[in-house]
Amino acid sequence: YVYNVGFIQDVPSFGAAFGATYRKQASAYDRIVSEEVTTTYGADLEIFVEKRFGKSFTIRAVGSNLLDSAKAEVFNKFNTIGEQNSRTFDEFELESETAGPVFQVMARLAF
Repeated sequence: YVYNVGFIQDVPSFGAAFGATYRKQASAYDRIVSEEVTTTYGADLEIFVEKRFGKSFTIRAVGSNLLDSAKAEVFNKFNTIGEQNSRTFDEFELESETAGPVFQVMARLAF
């Protein structure tokens, strides 16, 4: 499963908008002859605030990955199908990726 929950609130009297999105994804499984991979994902939170100037110029500030999301992969490797069925491992590998928050300020001009 993958789910996104979010909102965007426009504030016309201030010429501004703000919002947030939360995303979560279930573990993914992959299996082929001689290799099995399980991948897990952390949750992600993104927020933004933007201000419009006139009808064509916007400044937007965004904070992404505010929950320090991580990804982990587990690899089970085997030499043969028989070894895979009997769980006789040839190799076992763990991989992990993490990243901190990202902050951006963007300007947009429509013409």
